[in-house]
Amino acid sequence: MRDTCLERNPLRPVVLAGALLLTIAYNDGGPVTAEVPSTPAPPVGAPPAAGGPFGVDAGYGRVVTPATEVILRATVAGGPAAAITWSQRSGPPAELQSADAAETRVLVPGGLERTAILVFEVTAESASGESETDSVWIEAYVPDQDPADLTALADFSARPGWACDQDPIVPPEVSTRELETTIEFTSNGIPRHATGQYPNQGNPNTIGVYVEVRRVPKSPVKTDTPTEMAEFGITLDGIKLDRDTAESYRNERQWNYEALTPGMARRLSGDARFEWLGSDCNSAHVQPGGSYHYHGPPRALLRELTDGGGIEDMVLGGFAADGFPFYLFYGYRDP
Repeated sequence: MRDTCLERNPLRPVVLAGALLLTIAYNDGGPVTAEVPSTPAPPVGAPPAAGGPFGVDAGYGRVVTPATEVILRATVAGGPAAAITWSQRSGPPAELQSADAAETRVLVPGGLERTAILVFEVTAESASGESETDSVWIEAYVPDQDPADLTALADFSARPGWACDQDPIVPPEVSTRELETTIEFTSNGIPRHATGQYPNQGNPNTIGVYVEVRRVPKSPVKTDTPTEMAEFGITLDGIKLDRDTAESYRNERQWNYEALTPGMARRLSGDARFEWLGSDCNSAHVQPGGSYHYHGPPRALLRELTDGGGIEDMVLGGFAADGFPFYLFYGYRDP
């Protein structure tokens, strides 16, 4: 199959303020300055630097369905650990195996009626008695809609490969640079969160590493006309949000699938099946060249940005291509 966005569609006007899945912030009184730190903090979930002080990192969070076994891995820096201990800090009780090893397995409980967050803590002790602690979360995702519904939005949780339980293939890297009129993001194309399994049945491509440079206006201005753009925007770690897909219904090139809906049911041997473009829990997948990119809100990134906390508040996720910030997943009535 051809991956989404393999063939770029002609530019078409998009009104960002009317986007279905992103809340765009703007100021009716004048330009808004996009404030981006010139020296970003280390990526969320990145392991501690080797050779530094003694420390432990609990690894990246996971987004899975209930009754799933999850592997958690702790990384120790600054010397070997004399002892490592895992424990559960909050959430529905889960079976924790190998509680005294760097790598442990967790059986997420089944039968959950709603999405739940499980938080686990790892403590490492050095030979000298120094102790360091870190925590990691697991989101047990329960859909609030019927995955068999053709109108369901972005729920492919029943598909193998959807669960975000794969660590980044290399440490994510991102830097920013303030230019005269723009902010420049340079990344290695690797997101700072767990992803789905690639390749998978809906997407034959493998996540790759290469430099991606993108710029957004530093002082965006609200206008009364749509902004033409091929890419919808970027997250804070420089990963792009794509707007369109290349796949068309029956390959007739008349209209294209949306990456976030099950698509049209086709009759195959008397059974209806759904089209799936391999998107994972982050509404993301991989282009043939290896570019991991989003078509909707990334759940794992949001959890990392909130350290596994709640998502009731607005969280800055990145910038639209016209420079305005976007927030996940909600917006305030009174800005």
